[in-house]
Amino acid sequence: MPIDMIGRYRILGVLGEGGMGIVYEAEDDQLRRNVALKVIRGEFVTPELARRFALESEALGRLQHPGIAQIYEVGTDEGPTGPRSYFAMELIRGLPLTAFANTNRLELDERLELFALICDAVHHAHRQGVVHRDLKPANILVDESGQPKILDFGVARLTDSDIPGTRHTSVGEMVGTLQYMSPEQVDAIPSNVDGQSDVYSLGVLLYELISGRLPYNLERAALHEAARVILVDDPAPLSSINRRLRGDVEIIVAKALEKVKQRRYHSADALASDIRRFLRDEPIIARPASPLYQLQKFGRRNRALVSSVALGTLMLAVGATVSAWQAIRATRAEQLAVTRRDEADKSRQAAEREQRAATAALHVADSALGIADAARAQAIREQEAAIASARRATAEAAKSQAVTTFLTDMLASADPATAQGQDLRVRDLLDKASTASLRDEQLRQPEVRAAIEATIGRTYFQLGVYNAARAHVDSAYQIQRRTVGPRATVVGDLAADIGRIARASGDLATADTKLTEALTIFRRTRKSNDDFVSSAVGELASVRYGQARFPDAERLYREALELATTRHGPDDQRVGERLVALGNLYAYTGRPSEGLPLLQRAAVILERALGLKHPRVIEALVGVADAQANTPDNAAAEATLRRALPAARTVFPARHPTLANVIGRLGNVMAERGRANEAAELVSEALDMRIALLGADHPDVQLSRVSLGRLRSQQGRLDETETLYTQALASRIKALGNSSPAVAASLGDLGNLATSREKWTEAESRYREALPIWRASGIEDQALVMESRLGWAIFRQNRLDEADSILRAVIKKWTAFAGPRHWAVGDASEKLAAVMRSKGNNAEYVSLSDLGLSIRQAVYGERSLQAAQQLPNVAMAREIQGDTIAAIARLREALAILRPLRPATDAFVLNTEWLLAVDLCSGTGVAEGEALARSASRAVPFDSTQLLALRLRAGVGYCLLRAGDRESALPLLEDAYRGIQALPPSVSGRLVATVAAWVRAAAPSR
Repeated sequence: MPIDMIGRYRILGVLGEGGMGIVYEAEDDQLRRNVALKVIRGEFVTPELARRFALESEALGRLQHPGIAQIYEVGTDEGPTGPRSYFAMELIRGLPLTAFANTNRLELDERLELFALICDAVHHAHRQGVVHRDLKPANILVDESGQPKILDFGVARLTDSDIPGTRHTSVGEMVGTLQYMSPEQVDAIPSNVDGQSDVYSLGVLLYELISGRLPYNLERAALHEAARVILVDDPAPLSSINRRLRGDVEIIVAKALEKVKQRRYHSADALASDIRRFLRDEPIIARPASPLYQLQKFGRRNRALVSSVALGTLMLAVGATVSAWQAIRATRAEQLAVTRRDEADKSRQAAEREQRAATAALHVADSALGIADAARAQAIREQEAAIASARRATAEAAKSQAVTTFLTDMLASADPATAQGQDLRVRDLLDKASTASLRDEQLRQPEVRAAIEATIGRTYFQLGVYNAARAHVDSAYQIQRRTVGPRATVVGDLAADIGRIARASGDLATADTKLTEALTIFRRTRKSNDDFVSSAVGELASVRYGQARFPDAERLYREALELATTRHGPDDQRVGERLVALGNLYAYTGRPSEGLPLLQRAAVILERALGLKHPRVIEALVGVADAQANTPDNAAAEATLRRALPAARTVFPARHPTLANVIGRLGNVMAERGRANEAAELVSEALDMRIALLGADHPDVQLSRVSLGRLRSQQGRLDETETLYTQALASRIKALGNSSPAVAASLGDLGNLATSREKWTEAESRYREALPIWRASGIEDQALVMESRLGWAIFRQNRLDEADSILRAVIKKWTAFAGPRHWAVGDASEKLAAVMRSKGNNAEYVSLSDLGLSIRQAVYGERSLQAAQQLPNVAMAREIQGDTIAAIARLREALAILRPLRPATDAFVLNTEWLLAVDLCSGTGVAEGEALARSASRAVPFDSTQLLALRLRAGVGYCLLRAGDRESALPLLEDAYRGIQALPPSVSGRLVATVAAWVRAAAPSR
């Protein structure tokens, strides 16, 4: 009988049979998607088969990777013959690996790129503790887009020792497909089977994929003979099948197929990395990196690899080898030229003899003499060219030898005998070397000096020591301009280096000039999509972004991305780097929803290529976190940064700009999540690190100052906040001028501080200064934020109609810009609600207050700090409706959220406690209200000029009045009233009238 339904899945057809069951194509009735449904066939169910089925389900459930078929659900269904187990998984429409490669006639490089993706997926499974143990073409399907998907972990062995059922394969039982088994699987000793067994199977797959045949022909071999072959015999070398496979590819496959595990690649990731090194014409790790081998690779890549002292030493050594070879070649050319000259002399002498011997043949002799003279002249020219070439080669050899000697001596200074007890870091070695080099006469030769200066400067830059880096690279640049001319490629390289260093140092004007110069040189001397060209375009885009020239920046970022994609394909590391830059631009200019997918894609590409512990990957994760925070999704941002921070602490020195960046951003996210104390520690650490590394006026220092200022404001330390904000503003004006968005941000911060101090005139002034800068920069979301705050400052000065008009316009603009449920729509609605309350429009006040709360809860969560901050406003709306019980409930709810997140001295917490105390004392909760009012009042030292202190004192007096103790209440209320009355009306608001009424109620009857 045909099967129609299994669980909630409608059967559409059979995809395949065998192994542990039948695989159907089915439709999920609930989610309306097609799945592959794997079902154990009841007639073959055994305890072992059921165990393997459960193991496959568990294993797949732990794996989330684009290269592994995703499991959706595991379940049990009642069938005609009893219970049957099944799982639903991603339906893959594609061809088996080898069939896909052959059908699409993939070239060798394309097959290797496809295979590297498979290795990535296997490595992911290994990191989750899952070994496949049955990798073969039939278990790897490739879809139409070229994405491979690994299926059937039915014989997987979980490597976690604490998972039951992982060690039940008996000794002597082989699990898998014989042709693709590793020697340890053939031995059938389960404890020996691990991730390296899958590496062996990958080696078999790779052998078959690129040669068209398997390493061994076991089709007709008996089991014992097949086992012997796998355990003992070596496979035929790939070059015996196809001579094109001689060299690196053959060596890579041989290492993967090593019978001794210790000689095999230690992981699938290591195998993939070697394949990608081959594809990039870089040295593979499967063979000793001899100088000649490195030189061959270098010549094919034709690009500089010097990025560190060690690598610089290696390349300079190679340069010496090349130069020596050129010198030998030049010497041979000189010898050949001398030989030809001698031959020409002999020809001339013969011609002269003929002239003397045969006057009748004079014209013939003259002709021969002319030919001989021409030959002699040519030989002389060749000799002169050879001598010049020899001199150049000798000079290059001398230069390379000098640089190599210098770097060797520099590194040797770390020897304990030389260091004499000092623990020398790379920075120390550079400092010593850069001083010592000035005293060496040989190193003062221009080209030698330039090479050394460039190497030292680039290494300083990698260490984040920007001032020293710039001095050395600039020296190399000036030398090369004088030596080889201003348009040489090497001058472009150094100009680009100076531009990068200047940008990192915050000198955007110099960065723009130098990167533009480099780009002009590169576009004349290199191919249009050369990596140096796209890199310079991307760097220049970052400078334009820093200058707030956002349309220019976006255009250049897109150009750099297109160049990299055209040259390398969509999944290359360089494409990932370009995606990070473009995604960051979107994330920081009000388009985080556009930036986030680009950054997430970039992080996947870069981590796949480089591993988590790499600067590029860490920077990509920071970008992802920023976009998540701007969305806003601070919980996701925290998770991303907590993943990045341990890697950053491992990769970078204890003080490094990128490490400071990760720490500071995590502090900002913690602040947004209401964990102010933890946030302050992180941001303070980042600030100290940045000042020490970059100097007090660097843009990144200002970011840390502002972040710490906001946290100090939350902690009530407003004087410290003002100092930090003022320092940031002054530094930004000095570095960027008056019209930079960063300056507008600082003006807004000072406006917010004035708001916290209820200095509304000052707040209005700051917001009015910032608003036109945001508008001129084209950053619409920040302009709207500033406009909303301006409306609030105007409202607090009792200019109700003006505030009403501004806030309604803001709500309309925000709704058009971001939709009706955006957080900023709620914020502006709450501000307008307060205006409506002052105007006596209670119905709209209540409606807008409730709208603000619903938006906060939808955006941030019902138990979030942001939602708690709106609950007191909703409570007051309930009071206006005459529902004090509901108001008290809302205030209690707010405090339950606030108290774990904010210190007891937090102004918002104390104001909320004041509101609750007054409401309690207005009803039957006088004792509780009085205790709460006294507790809140004790948290703030009394200051007759501070509204909060006056409000709290008045609250205590009111509760004493409600308790019948007029004698104690009156002096407190009178003190509070005098102080409140002395404040500007924009600060005191309605509280003056409220406290005056309390004083009259407490005063003795006259």
